[in-house]
Amino acid sequence: MWHFLEISSASLLLECRGAILQGYKTLLLASIIFSPFTGSQWPVLAQSNLVPDNTLGSESSRVINSSSNEFILGGAQREQNLFHSFREFNVGENRGAYFFVFDPSIQNILARVTGSNRSDILGILGTRQVIDGNLFRSNANLFVMNPNGILFGENARLDVGASFVATTANGIQFGTQGNFSATNPQTPGVLTVNPSALFFNQITQNAAIQNNASLSVSEGNSLLLIGGNVNINGGILFAPGGRVELGGLTEKGNIEIQKDGDIFSLTFPNQLQRGNLSLNNSAQVYVVSTGGGSIAFNSQNIDISGASQIFAGILRNSETVAGDINLNATEAIKVEQNSFIGNLVTFGNGGDININANTFSIFGSRVSTRTSGEGNGGNLTINTKDLLVQDGAQISAGTLGLGNSGNLNVNASNSVKVIGVTGNNIRSTLASQALEGSDGNAGTLTINTKDLLVQDGAQISAGTFAAGNGGQLTINATNSVQVLGSSGLFAAAERNSTGDSGDLTITTKKLLLSDNARVSVAMGGVGKAGNLNINTQNLLVNNGGQISAGLFGSGRGGNLIVNAEEVQLIGRSDDGRFGSGLFTSADPDSIGSAGDLTINTQNLLVQDGALIGADTFGRGNGGNLTVNASGKVELIGTSDDGRFGSGLFAQQKETGGIGNAGNLKVNTQNLIVRDGAQISTATFGAGRGGNLTINASGKVQLIGRSADNSSPSGLNSAAARGSTGDAGDLTINAQDLFIRDGAEVITATRGAGNGGNLTINALGKVELIGRSTENIYGSALRTSVGPSAKGNAGNLIINTNDLFVRNGSQISVGVFGAGKGGNLIVNAMRKVEITEESTNNFFSSGLFGQTESGTTGDAGDLTINTPELLAENGAGISVQSFGTGNAGILNINAASIRLNNNALITANTQSVNKTPNREQATINLNTENLLLRRNSNITTNAQGENVIGGNININTKSLIALENSDIGANSTDFRGGRVSIMARTIFGTQARNTRTSESDITATGATPELIGTTEVNSPDNSSIQNNLGKLPQTAIDINALIANSCIARRNQQQNGSFFITGSGGVAVRPGDAPLPSYSTGDIQPIPTESTTLPTQKRPWQIGDRVVEPTGVYELPNGKLVLGKEC
Repeated sequence: MWHFLEISSASLLLECRGAILQGYKTLLLASIIFSPFTGSQWPVLAQSNLVPDNTLGSESSRVINSSSNEFILGGAQREQNLFHSFREFNVGENRGAYFFVFDPSIQNILARVTGSNRSDILGILGTRQVIDGNLFRSNANLFVMNPNGILFGENARLDVGASFVATTANGIQFGTQGNFSATNPQTPGVLTVNPSALFFNQITQNAAIQNNASLSVSEGNSLLLIGGNVNINGGILFAPGGRVELGGLTEKGNIEIQKDGDIFSLTFPNQLQRGNLSLNNSAQVYVVSTGGGSIAFNSQNIDISGASQIFAGILRNSETVAGDINLNATEAIKVEQNSFIGNLVTFGNGGDININANTFSIFGSRVSTRTSGEGNGGNLTINTKDLLVQDGAQISAGTLGLGNSGNLNVNASNSVKVIGVTGNNIRSTLASQALEGSDGNAGTLTINTKDLLVQDGAQISAGTFAAGNGGQLTINATNSVQVLGSSGLFAAAERNSTGDSGDLTITTKKLLLSDNARVSVAMGGVGKAGNLNINTQNLLVNNGGQISAGLFGSGRGGNLIVNAEEVQLIGRSDDGRFGSGLFTSADPDSIGSAGDLTINTQNLLVQDGALIGADTFGRGNGGNLTVNASGKVELIGTSDDGRFGSGLFAQQKETGGIGNAGNLKVNTQNLIVRDGAQISTATFGAGRGGNLTINASGKVQLIGRSADNSSPSGLNSAAARGSTGDAGDLTINAQDLFIRDGAEVITATRGAGNGGNLTINALGKVELIGRSTENIYGSALRTSVGPSAKGNAGNLIINTNDLFVRNGSQISVGVFGAGKGGNLIVNAMRKVEITEESTNNFFSSGLFGQTESGTTGDAGDLTINTPELLAENGAGISVQSFGTGNAGILNINAASIRLNNNALITANTQSVNKTPNREQATINLNTENLLLRRNSNITTNAQGENVIGGNININTKSLIALENSDIGANSTDFRGGRVSIMARTIFGTQARNTRTSESDITATGATPELIGTTEVNSPDNSSIQNNLGKLPQTAIDINALIANSCIARRNQQQNGSFFITGSGGVAVRPGDAPLPSYSTGDIQPIPTESTTLPTQKRPWQIGDRVVEPTGVYELPNGKLVLGKEC
């Protein structure tokens, strides 16, 4: 893979032209042998670029020049260390400079430059060991020190058998023995130990190291470049299985040297300012081998650009552990322009990547730890103040093999920003993954920061594409997490995977998702999806952002749990396709069940088409949706185009789906659903719909409809058209329930399955008020069987203190198909009031149980249990059949029943009777007092072939029916029905064979021969004179009770006055004697105009003086009047 120029020892021997006596050893370097490199391209003699100084005295370095190489001999040996000193140290292009070692015990060769010029290494720099007249690559480490700087040109090469250190330090320390200084050059003393430190005490302005070359050391050794600033410009540094370390200082200080075997490493002081380090122009740093290796950068700023690469890892050795890559910067690290940092292994365990910097920025580049074999991948850890990942940059830990991926840990004390996607759809990413074809598990991905921003298509993910499990994704942001613009946070097991996905946990003060952003856990394979946990003070999801736990395969979906003080879900995406929301779902191809969705909050707001849903589209069951809100839940409005209502949904949404929908439960203090928003459970397939339960310690308010009136605000549980599963039950437990302005609460079946029961438990009151805008739709509580439906409707049960149904509102159990209607039962501890105050009676207020025309099912029964029942102004209570089925039975049990002003209690039928000898409708009234006024009616009338008038059974103490108020069981086309009345007292009505303009009790038929039965069991009061059967038309003139002047007494001494107050002291009429205990006189009519005295004054009118009476006075004619004494 890499190719380096190496000069053989034989060639060097050919260049030596004599024998040299060196110290106590003699080396015959061979007779003069002409170099094979002689020729026209080389001069016969070359001027040396190596100039020794005289600081070593008699041990000074000596240089032998040849046509292409310089041979460096001499030097000061101190046991294992050999010291050289030069005034100039340069290696010309296409030339070589070799340090010769004659003593095999030499371990370190140290060369210093004491002059003022930089060293330019443009050719080969090497070492040779001379043994028995033969040359071998030396095993000694080579140190080159020039405080003025060092340049390695494009054609520079290393030819050393051990480690190489190039430095711009001022000196090299040897423990406590002393130092070898380039700026204070002296003959080295007893420096016999290994170098222990590099010291910088006189920083030169341009004391940099620049490498443009391919430099390498032998297997398992170190390559260190330690300057002020260090730049690798298009060059290569290669230490297979060894160590590459780069860095430097720009102020006085020491860098410690550690040696472990053949490996040198450095320790940089934290408190000193470091130099800068840069790699550019496709620079490369490698330590990959079968033995593993490590890389360390220590600088103030590190800049890696221009497709530069840093590689560590292991090839083909399962027993080895790779070394680490450590990038340490006191300020900034920047990786850009398609550069790469990787610690990759095919066998064995991978090493870690550790990045430590004040700021770390990566643009369009990659940092990765990965294993593709049996060993585990290394961890990737970033410690910084601010992390920026942008323009398609990727930071990842993964596995492609049997081994597990390492963990990815990000610790950023201030911020993490992951931004953008490239033109070819490469997303900026932080990821921990088990990749396709692997068997190992993905590692965990943990982010600890203050603020996290994921924006413009970027993503953070922990997942599996294969047999291994996905890792955990954990985000801890002390202030905020923002996911914006088609970006996302994901923990997923992708399609065809067999492993489980990990959990995704977000803990932050504020969480914002906007503009199609996604946070998701998903299962696309056969494993179990992880859970999605959100812990925050404020959660805001808007403009199409979504948080979801989805199932796409045969595994088990994960749960979604939100713990937040405030949750706000608002609006949809700009194109209207995606609603902002929280979701758990099982998709159409899934087999397993979806997870549950739980929201724990103080206040929940869902607005403008946003959604919260727990749905199943497949064979598995949907999850349960539970909202626990200690304050309030508000669901408001629809999307801008009105197509999508805001809401909470738990549904079986696929026509062919067989899974059951989950249950939906809301526990809160107050619930508000308005302007077209909805809470719904439903089934569209064979599965059963979930139950919908509302528990509100305060109020439940359902208000209005959508702007176009097409969608009611409300609660519903339904079995949809084409479904075969049953709908779930709907239960509301609250202090008070208000349904206003066209809102609705419904359970229904439109398919073969049965509708659910609707139960209301309100400790205070239930109030249905008014119609929608333009008086189109009334507010409603109902259960129904829809058109073409075969299933039965559920029952509707209301338990409350007070029930008010007003202004076009309706409570109903209806049949529009073949199924049977449900029963309607009202238990009101105090009263039921049904009133119609609008002049538009298109929808009258009322309680209804009915079947529509063309239906075959029976209507359900209607039962009311209450102390007081009032229906007035056209309001009604009705069970009716307009189809072939029977009308239900209407039962009312009340202490008082009052019908006023066209109010109705009816059980009418209008269809062919399937059993001609049986009545189709029945009304049972059990009450102490029954009052009908102003054309109010109780009827079981019938219309149609063989349709008998229904039954009316009344059991009461008193029955009063006035002003043409009728009780009838009539049939227009067949036999009349039966009216049975048990009453102690009946006033104002009587049984008749035909209807009159009076108040009647009738059971007429199509002909006189088909008249029905009227049974009135009551004492006969017709003999009582002046009974209330017929009252005078004129009312009492109260002005006649009042004297129009003061009362003047006659000429007699006033002895005192007697004042009587209370109703017992006032006569019934002017001129009457005081009321006796028992009535004995005839009831007199009010005087007509003809009998009025001509002197009578006009009645009091507005504007007249008010004179308050002070007592009751008897006039001479015996009349008692209210007056004031003169």
